Amino acid sequence: MGRPLLRLAIATALMVGISACDQMQSSTPVANEINGQAATEISGDVVATVNGRDLHESELQAVYDGLPAEARQLPFGFLHDQLLPVLVNWTLMSEAADAARYGDKPKVQQDIAIASADIIRDAWMFDRIEAETTDERLRAIYDERIAELLADGEFERHARHILVEDQELAIDLIKQLDDGGDFVVLANAHSIDTASVDGDLGYFGRGAMVPEFEEATFAMEVGRYSTEPVKSNFGYHIILVEDERPVIPPSFESMRKELAQSQVRAIYEEIIEGLRASATIDIPSADVEETALEPLPAE
Repeated sequence: MGRPLLRLAIATALMVGISACDQMQSSTPVANEINGQAATEISGDVVATVNGRDLHESELQAVYDGLPAEARQLPFGFLHDQLLPVLVNWTLMSEAADAARYGDKPKVQQDIAIASADIIRDAWMFDRIEAETTDERLRAIYDERIAELLADGEFERHARHILVEDQELAIDLIKQLDDGGDFVVLANAHSIDTASVDGDLGYFGRGAMVPEFEEATFAMEVGRYSTEPVKSNFGYHIILVEDERPVIPPSFESMRKELAQSQVRAIYEEIIEGLRASATIDIPSADVEETALEPLPAE
């Protein structure tokens, strides 16, 4: 079993055990590793001692960093105790392999050379991409996106609503509004999701709400409330549009990470094209169609 398959098997075992705990988190920690090989300085507290050799926290972190992304959806601290036996087992396996002088085997030496070349190549590429991801470049992309946003003349609306489960109640509440009832008072008394904030939904643009709600809200005049209940999968809405304003563009800092991620592919292609332009490449086989761009290095 190769090391990637071994890591996958460990990840599968971890996920099966963890799913029973029902403590899955939605965010994915950013823990990059190059072709599954984590380069880690030995540091931190001693977490175990195997045959006289101390194993440190940083080595345990390296095991975590080398797991597939689906396993790393859970934080390191959550998996800490479950990964400790893995580190101990790997240490015992390494000792057994060293004792058998597996590092001297030609096939192992070849694999080490290939892995070393992969690590060096990918590290170089990642550093080049990072160096090319300049503020100047990101600012230019940001300015283009904001210019497009403003050119579209997009507006956002400030609305309140009263959400109820029963259609007849919604119709009755509209009648109360027609008779001079106060929207905020009725929202506090009846709305099932926003009563604590007077039915206030704040400002929002298109795409932020369910389609039925959005269509009704942006079709109404400012200062008006819906004359018929608006049905959605949440129930029946009575909507009051209080204000409208041009969309406020997001700040550069709030978009920096998204902008940087959007440029990885473009920068990678530029680097590859530059390398190929300055190289002499001969592919003698007529059956091989030359491809200018390779896949991105695995994260």
